[in-house]
Amino acid sequence: MVERDRGNGCRGAVDMHDVYFSSVLVSAGLCLGLSIQSTLVGFSSAPAGTARSLSRLALLEAAYCVGFYVFATVPASWDLRSYSLLPVVPLAFLPGVLGDLVMGLTGAPRGWGLGRRLASSVAWIGVGGMLLDAALDTEILSSGIQVFGRPFSLRLPVPTWGGSAFLACWGSLVFVSMGRLVAKARTPQLRPLLYGAGSFGAFVLFDLYMVVFGRGNYLLQHLGFLSLLLGAWSVLARQHREGAERLRVALERLEEQQHQLLHEGPRVQQQKLESLGTLAAGIAHKVLNPITSIMNYAQLIRQRGSQVGAMGPFVDEVMAECRRVTAIVRNLLTFARREDLIRLPEDPREMVEETFRLVGSSLSSDGIQLELVGGMESLSVQCTRQQIQQVLLNLLQNAQNALNVAHPGSHADKRIRVSIASVSQGEVLYVRVDVEDWGTGISEADLPRVFDPFFTNRPDRSGTGLGLSVSHGIVVDHGGRLEVDSVRGRYTRFSLFLPAEPRETLRSGSGSSRPRVEECTPEAGTAAKH
Repeated sequence: MVERDRGNGCRGAVDMHDVYFSSVLVSAGLCLGLSIQSTLVGFSSAPAGTARSLSRLALLEAAYCVGFYVFATVPASWDLRSYSLLPVVPLAFLPGVLGDLVMGLTGAPRGWGLGRRLASSVAWIGVGGMLLDAALDTEILSSGIQVFGRPFSLRLPVPTWGGSAFLACWGSLVFVSMGRLVAKARTPQLRPLLYGAGSFGAFVLFDLYMVVFGRGNYLLQHLGFLSLLLGAWSVLARQHREGAERLRVALERLEEQQHQLLHEGPRVQQQKLESLGTLAAGIAHKVLNPITSIMNYAQLIRQRGSQVGAMGPFVDEVMAECRRVTAIVRNLLTFARREDLIRLPEDPREMVEETFRLVGSSLSSDGIQLELVGGMESLSVQCTRQQIQQVLLNLLQNAQNALNVAHPGSHADKRIRVSIASVSQGEVLYVRVDVEDWGTGISEADLPRVFDPFFTNRPDRSGTGLGLSVSHGIVVDHGGRLEVDSVRGRYTRFSLFLPAEPRETLRSGSGSSRPRVEECTPEAGTAAKH
């Protein structure tokens, strides 16, 4: 360590002394700043372990520089052995932390865990020995403080045999870390760290030369160590930037995929429905004619009355199945053909109430209660009444089937609630009709497929799987959308959104009479999705 000889010095020497200790304190400040910055990087980047090692190493070097300054400048009459602990304690832990940093940047070899425990043990042995020497005036690691040199005095602890062994272990551990660094840090990414390590080694050799041969009294190790820390920080900063860039690219891909799901998904769904619709139309026309012939022959047989005999129930079953196939074929045609029917202003609540009348008796016989909440007295929707009623009828029958499966008998949750409200999304005003039941629900795996043609998850597979596909197409044709929210075993809620306008505006544009509402069989246009 360096001490100013206050009785014999020149002005230039004093200035050099001040410059030297200024460099020590500046190095301490820079190391402290690197420690704080590395800690912050460790919270926000992938190489968090390496950042923490660099932070600890920079903090140790900052503590060494401050301790070095205090030990070198206190009066000689004070207890120098106690003050020698200030720079020695941080240096004792340097090999282990330096090894953590080097292994984190270059990859830890097999057996480094044992080396790390050895470094920790050597550090604590050194600190304990120095504490005993300072507190009890023993000579475990050092036998005192030697002061030599003019015009400045260098203070160094005089090592004992135990101290020499400690220094040998300490130096070996540092040599192993630096050797690993030189062997592995030859890639362009780690080259700044290699340059820093070379600078650190050069300054250490310079200090040894000055101490052994008495050529000077200034130790420049802190400058070499600062170079090593700056090289490590350069590597860590580059890894942080690369990690941030990879994260940015991943986020961009995720946003792109999300955009495709949100915007391309409906278009792909529509294209799929159109393709399947074309196929369905061709099949429907080829199937309808033979089915019609079979039904006509069955009716002729049934008209013979008593002559049919025991064959009567079978004839009735044939006719029932023919009607069912006919309903399926008509659904296929509706799915395949998007006709521009007349659209008039309609009251949403009136359409719901009229649909209730169509299915009321069936729901009552199953013990299902109907609830109607809300109504839009000031709003109407421009639509084809029978098509929207077909959608509502399909949703109600789906809910009926789900409730019957979940609650075969009487139950408090055996009810269907239909709520009507207005919602604004951007500049568009919608009428929202929710059909909610507390039946079987839909599994998370089936939710994305509920609008696919021919998909049904009825336990008996009795549905055709066309009801919601047709309903989805009808709603899209009206400029709206059909959404579903469900939890398996708890509830299912279908939300129908239709563009709305003030009723006064729509009435002025209506000129023709309202189309007649046609009743349809339960099979026609419906298929449960629960």
